[in-house]
Amino acid sequence: MEKKSTTERHPQSLKTWVDVTFGQLMQAFGNLRGAEISALEFDKEILRPIRNQQFSPNTEPIDILVRLLPHIANEKGVAYLASSSIGPILLSATYAVSAYRESLEGNADLAWSCLADARYWCGVQFAKDGMSALFKPAVEEAKRKQAMSGGKARASRYDPIKQFAYDQVRSRSLHNGGWKSRNEAVQKIKDAVLKRSVEEKINLVPTQATKTIDKWLKEMPDADTLFPKRVNSVSR
Repeated sequence: MEKKSTTERHPQSLKTWVDVTFGQLMQAFGNLRGAEISALEFDKEILRPIRNQQFSPNTEPIDILVRLLPHIANEKGVAYLASSSIGPILLSATYAVSAYRESLEGNADLAWSCLADARYWCGVQFAKDGMSALFKPAVEEAKRKQAMSGGKARASRYDPIKQFAYDQVRSRSLHNGGWKSRNEAVQKIKDAVLKRSVEEKINLVPTQATKTIDKWLKEMPDADTLFPKRVNSVSR
């Protein structure tokens, strides 16, 4: 049986991991800048200088940094360069670019070796930033959903009182021959609604009761048939 090469077995996996690495490095670069950056900015400032170089997979990490940041190496020295904040980002991106290049040339084992180095330096960067930085987008999305669900939960706890208000409006409408206005209905049922809120142990602020109940009645499915439409007076 013919043995398949690594490239044939995983034609997309390596490219996928390279893209994941670039995405995480772009986020790390944004964290370093203190502002969100676009893919175009990341490509211009990080990837393009790397692609313009021809790094061997055997090039030492410090030599990569010296070639990419010669002005810093000359002005502040190699030791400073080695501890620079952007160092791991540049190294990871360099190895990721090399991984993709080697995969295109059919050097599967070398490509995966470069990818391993890329993932290592990406991990170094996020270890410096703190792991929360790596998961920042997911955390922010979770917080947003939690806030939304929390708002829905707070709103739903008033449902029993809201339904009581609806029942009061409909039943009293039959006995009163209909409502002259929505405001009349609010004033007539307000005391009963406040009393029920105390019984249900659901906090309905008395000073806001009129406004809250009016909002509820406005949202009633049959509001148009229960309350006459307001007619705006026009001065002549």
